Amino acid sequence: MRPEFPALRQFATGEVLVGIVESAEELKAQGSVTRLPDNGQYVHRAEVMSIESDTATVRDCNIDDVVVESASTGEIINDGVSTRLYISMLVREEEQWKVAVLRREMGWEGVAGCALGSGHR
Repeated sequence: MRPEFPALRQFATGEVLVGIVESAEELKAQGSVTRLPDNGQYVHRAEVMSIESDTATVRDCNIDDVVVESASTGEIINDGVSTRLYISMLVREEEQWKVAVLRREMGWEGVAGCALGSGHR
C-alpha cells in the first residue's frame, strides 16, 4: 500500500483516511510491504444498516490474511489471519460514498466470529 495512492482518497475521508495514510507511511518507513497470499481469504462482507441523507451506517465483517514482509529480503513479518467486525459511518462527498468513521466492534483470531455465518469456514 502506498500512502500517496489516489484510491485512498476516493473511498476514505477524515480520521479514517489519516489513519490509513499513517499506517502505510509506517510500513514504508520500516521497509515493509503487504501482499495477499496465494489462495487468500481476504474479504469484506458489508451490509448497509441505515441511510439518512448523506450518511450511512454499515456493518462490515472482514477476514484479513494480508501478509506483511520485508521489502528487501522477503522475510515474512506477519502472516496471521484474523476476523474483525466493524461498524462504519460513511458520508457522501461529491457524489462518492467514503468511510469517515470506523469502529471495531469485535475481533477474532483466524476465520471466526461473524465470518462463520457468511460461507467461510
